[in-house]
Amino acid sequence: NFQPMPGYSILKKVTLVGSLTDAAANGVEIGTVPKYNTKMFGMYKFKTGPAKGLSVNLGLIHLSNRALGAYQNIPETLPGYSIWGGGGSYPLSRQWSVTARADNIRDTRYYVSGNTVRALLGPPRTLSFSVQYTK
Repeated sequence: NFQPMPGYSILKKVTLVGSLTDAAANGVEIGTVPKYNTKMFGMYKFKTGPAKGLSVNLGLIHLSNRALGAYQNIPETLPGYSIWGGGGSYPLSRQWSVTARADNIRDTRYYVSGNTVRALLGPPRTLSFSVQYTK
C-alpha cells in the first residue's frame, strides 16, 4: 500500500504588486523565490504480517539557487539545496500510538532566506518522538 506524492514547479519570476509601504516597489522582482521547486514524498502502510499497522514515510525537497539582487554590481545568490526527511508511526492499541520523525536527515547546511548582507540558516538534523493517546 505505497502512496507516492510528487510535486514540481517552475516560476519564471515573481514580482511585487501593490506595495503598501513603497509605491516605487511595484513591479520589483523578488529574487529569493527559487525558479525550480521539486518535492517527492512517499508513504507505505503495512497491512499484514508482524509490522501490521506500521506506517513509514520518506520525503525529499529540492530548491534551486535563488538570486538576491546585486550589491556593488556583484550578483549574489543563495545556493540550492536538497533536504531529506522521514518517519514512522505505529498503533500500540486503539487508544495509544507512537510516532518518530527525522528532518534534514543528512544534516545539510542550507539557507532558507537572505539578502546581500546576511542569510538565515535552515535548521540542522532534527529528531522527534511522540506518544499519542486518543479517547
